[in-house]
Amino acid sequence: MQSIEQSILENSQLKIPPKNDEIEVTLFGKGFGESCLVHIGDKKYILIDSFLNNDTKRPIALDYLDAININYDNIVLVICTHWHTDHINGISKIISSAPKAHFVTYDILGNDKFQKFLSLGKSVENSSTDEFVSTLELIRKNNIRLVTAKHNQLLYKVHENILTHKKKVEITALSPQHIETLEYIIHLNLPEPKDFKYVYPHDNDISIVTWIEINNDVILLGGDLENKSDSRKGWKAVVLNHSISNNKASIFKIPHHGSLNGHNQDVWKDLVATNPISILTVFNKCDLPTLLDRQRIKGLSSDVYVSGSAKTKDFSSKTLSDQIKKLGTKISIKKTTQNLGIIRLRKIIGTTSWKEELYGESEAV
Repeated sequence: MQSIEQSILENSQLKIPPKNDEIEVTLFGKGFGESCLVHIGDKKYILIDSFLNNDTKRPIALDYLDAININYDNIVLVICTHWHTDHINGISKIISSAPKAHFVTYDILGNDKFQKFLSLGKSVENSSTDEFVSTLELIRKNNIRLVTAKHNQLLYKVHENILTHKKKVEITALSPQHIETLEYIIHLNLPEPKDFKYVYPHDNDISIVTWIEINNDVILLGGDLENKSDSRKGWKAVVLNHSISNNKASIFKIPHHGSLNGHNQDVWKDLVATNPISILTVFNKCDLPTLLDRQRIKGLSSDVYVSGSAKTKDFSSKTLSDQIKKLGTKISIKKTTQNLGIIRLRKIIGTTSWKEELYGESEAV
């Protein structure tokens, strides 16, 4: 029997690749996991974050590229916005499959304290740390170009007349700020090896925000960056410190799964076009986005699309039931589903309207 994920990827409409002069933004979610692909022209893709397909145990982005018959050599840039498990799972497989891609991550890799932190983290078998270390080992082994992100850092550029559409492409990091990476290191606690009270820092604090500009079209990918009271940090600092063009984003990947702590009104005023298309993924461990989150985002957008399954279902647990049977108590356990959802937006460069497609567990708000 064909799995849900496989049936989605076998959809004949989904398997149509983009045209060479067509922008594509594809956001994948499953309730715990986020990944995004952006087509910049001529079948060249930017890949942001990763999670594994439940069916194949491979990165969902690679399975999608297989479905539309795109060679992995066409991945030109891989960005890991931050190394939480729901964003990094499978990144090492992507790097090994796309050795020509440049890899973008934190501007702290050469720090001795951070290197020790990674080593200790691996010793206690933390899954996100293991994935990060495996990725860095592949980078060293395969001599992959490493690009470190910081505010206003140009990550990748294609000059005019190179691609079929003959338009300039620029990908810029708007975060983290220098003070954020500095304080991340300062507050990094190093336990003794085998100390199972290992405390991980809040990686959302240095989440990479990505600004993708193709001609006059802008895509803003908010990662999981949050607001901070300090104007030198978080979204306040992004708004105050950016040096990007006056163009505004018509596509906004909402930060931190729509949570209120990722919302900044000045971002919507200064960086995002009036009534953009907003896209986001579900994070069902925290029931995000909430109904209020959806209403807030809808009030600022022309269209809002949410990807990933937030549904739950009841099932019985005989073992637990037997254990408390003597108490005469009935139990009901809710199991969180993790079904794939895909949001795909496409637009021919120079035109005004986006074609919007939803597959699997995706919905319009």
